[in-house]
Amino acid sequence: MLSVGIAIKVRLHIYAELTSIYPSEATYVIIIIGAVIVVVGTMGCCCTAKGSSGPLYAYAVFLMLVFIVELSAAISLFVYRGKVKDSLEDGIKEAMDNYLEKESTRNAIDGIQSKLQCCGRYNYTDWFTIHWEAANKTANSVPASCCIKKNCVHTNLTPNDTSVYHQGCFDMVTTFTQKNFSVLGGVAIGFCFLQLFGSLFACCLARVINKAKYEQVA
Repeated sequence: MLSVGIAIKVRLHIYAELTSIYPSEATYVIIIIGAVIVVVGTMGCCCTAKGSSGPLYAYAVFLMLVFIVELSAAISLFVYRGKVKDSLEDGIKEAMDNYLEKESTRNAIDGIQSKLQCCGRYNYTDWFTIHWEAANKTANSVPASCCIKKNCVHTNLTPNDTSVYHQGCFDMVTTFTQKNFSVLGGVAIGFCFLQLFGSLFACCLARVINKAKYEQVA
């Protein structure tokens, strides 16, 4: 979970932020939960080494709670996947409208357009009819991130201009995010069952420790 949270923050956040229902705090929650699991897992190893059954039972309860949280998150991820297309369509339009006002939005759009080699929502002419066009005061212009080559001419464009990407970002981002949501959902389900097995094994180990102590006393 720690690795997935960091990956979302470093590599996938620009795609997630373009959705209209993305909670920006979710990434930090995933990272924090992952870090807590690392700490508690280390404590579980220490309890095992010392032969303490009580803390092992507490560790098993914690893992069970983590299992429930992760399973709920995985299910939510697959449910959310079905809403990605609509939220991305609205999110990209909103991001384009706020391109000049919000730096985070501008960075997200520029990152998407340069990495996926696309421009606009459906095609590059989408930039001609929004707030960006009026504020830019240059007819038929697009952001520099739409350039096929660095520092290309991206103003006064013609319908068949070959200096910028023509394909829109909506279809490309939708395909990319849905593919990655499937991977993240599968990883989440796999990890949550690891927590379940870890909880069961911790309980079994605690029982073995208690039995060994009882036999020693007897």
